[in-house]
Amino acid sequence: MLIYVFLIINLIIFCPSLVCSSELEINGTNNSNTTFTSPSKISTADWSNPTEMERSWKSAIVRIPDGSGKSKLSTVDKMEKELLGEIKKFPTVIYLHGCYGIHAGTHHRIKFLADNGFLTIAPVSFARLKYPKSCDIYTYEGGLYRGTIKIRQFDAKFAIKKISGFKFVDNENIILMGHSQGGITTATLQMHDMTQKLKARVIEGWNCTPDVWPEYTGMHADKNELVLSLVAKNDPWFSYSNYKLGCGPLLNKSNGSKGIVYSDGYLQYEHSLLDYKTVRQDLLKFLNKAISKR
Repeated sequence: MLIYVFLIINLIIFCPSLVCSSELEINGTNNSNTTFTSPSKISTADWSNPTEMERSWKSAIVRIPDGSGKSKLSTVDKMEKELLGEIKKFPTVIYLHGCYGIHAGTHHRIKFLADNGFLTIAPVSFARLKYPKSCDIYTYEGGLYRGTIKIRQFDAKFAIKKISGFKFVDNENIILMGHSQGGITTATLQMHDMTQKLKARVIEGWNCTPDVWPEYTGMHADKNELVLSLVAKNDPWFSYSNYKLGCGPLLNKSNGSKGIVYSDGYLQYEHSLLDYKTVRQDLLKFLNKAISKR
């Protein structure tokens, strides 16, 4: 019963400010307004189809840092034009949305990152013409289509390759970050076949534990990549699991990687931890440390 009280309080506190943002009308593709493709009509070739990956990239939500504590909303096409003559190189975050798609929380995370100096690009996998429904957020049921994680990984790699050619991107400071299913993608993405390296990874709302499908399990960050894992001890999505330590035990702590388990107060019941100021401060502290490390 207590968990539902906290969830209701969360809605009361956060929904008004989120709904009032006009920016949320831009690219709000999610489970509530998407016509999904039947799994029987999706082949493995569709996962890595260049045209499909390009759709994910072209539909990306972009925020560009615009002075101290400010940023502006953009698209990948506008970004290339707006920053064409930019001398400054931005530390860059590729942000991966969760299984529900783009929603208020997605926009607010992206804005927070850009307001703090990070060029932020969020590919939209829902923009593919062939895309399956992979979760039900009301019943906490995930993994409805096994191949979704492969689709997300292909979209992430495509975006990372795209930004490596931009002069305004600091290639020494590229961060991959994701929430929930985006966090699974962030944790499991293997970069050994790519020339572009990641500086860090941030995983919100995932526990890296053994899953029914092995490809959803573990941590594939390079030993030199810094990783931040953010998870709530009593995250409702992991009620089936006795494992409550997030991805922390799998991290290389010697390089500054860190696993944080929120186990007190209302935060212990949260799946969307970065809705809260305390967690955002933990994130910013980690990111600033990561980009300053050489």
